Amino acid sequence: MQELLHPQLRLTGGDDLLVRGLPASPGAATGVVVLSSERALELAADGRQVVLVAAETTPGDVPGMLASAAVLTGSGGIASHAAVVARGAGKPAVCGAEGLRVDLAAGTVRFGERVVREGDPVSLDGRTGAVYGGTLSVSVAGPPPELSTLLEWGTACAGWVCGSTPTPPPRSTRPSPWARRVSDCAVRNTSSSANGCR
Repeated sequence: MQELLHPQLRLTGGDDLLVRGLPASPGAATGVVVLSSERALELAADGRQVVLVAAETTPGDVPGMLASAAVLTGSGGIASHAAVVARGAGKPAVCGAEGLRVDLAAGTVRFGERVVREGDPVSLDGRTGAVYGGTLSVSVAGPPPELSTLLEWGTACAGWVCGSTPTPPPRSTRPSPWARRVSDCAVRNTSSSANGCR
């Protein structure tokens, strides 16, 4: 279900993995590294995609987090401030990235032996906890091909079902066609079970 609801990175196999952390908030994003909430707000106002990188976040960082495409922290877990705010805002986040050291004076982030400077591009996958150097392609969230097969099976089995389905909602509130077909299959299955049909 996570794959249906959130964007993902398109990996090529030769991707430059910088660090792994805890998958704190699902989704994927790319952007340039910023080391402060103020810098995130400044670049985001110019239309830049940014990834806020910090040892940890505080309530004072919330405006910058909301302006960022993603958040990366060196400490904290899935219940940390960064994780909770990112999930609430629908932003991808990786927390507790091992070996991440932020040097504000030098404007750098160290991942073990690797050094990334503020302004360098990174790509983050909040579903797997992986952070890559450079700008990777991001796939838009949407139903996978396997879902079409499942829906075709549900449509083919619709004739086996007894019972009635509820009146459809008004056209203005109807979901997308693939979501409606999943819902219809669930309703039909419930109706058939209630009426003792197989």
